[in-house]
Amino acid sequence: IDEREDGVIVIAPVGRLTIGPSLEDLEDAVLAALRESSPRVVVDLAGVTFVDSAALGEIVAARRRVVGA
Repeated sequence: IDEREDGVIVIAPVGRLTIGPSLEDLEDAVLAALRESSPRVVVDLAGVTFVDSAALGEIVAARRRVVGA
């Protein structure tokens, strides 16, 4: 997790995002960002080589948590 000067929190996972520890780490990072009271969160997937359906679902759920919809 990295917080930029403009208050945006950037989460940049690396490698494979699949059901299991990598997905749990992503969820934990999003929840930690929300605890920081920042509704501005970016998930930078540039370093991700594979995303399974569970991880894609978590990315959608993370967006819903941030947006509140």
